[in-house]
Amino acid sequence: MSYYTNKALILLLFLIYFQKKLKLSFFNYILALFRIILKLFYLRIIKKWWWPEVESNHRHADFQSAA
Repeated sequence: MSYYTNKALILLLFLIYFQKKLKLSFFNYILALFRIILKLFYLRIIKKWWWPEVESNHRHADFQSAA
């Protein structure tokens, strides 16, 4: 997991545990949970679909000796 995914999960657990202590209304609580869940899905999509890949050969044949 990436740093941001871990951060979002910790925030999610924090909101669930401290909902009554923060005195969040039900609407604000659901809105905060929804935002965190969207961030988690967004991070997973970014990680799955956009991952820069390296070239298969960093050393090109033009610069290599024939020996």
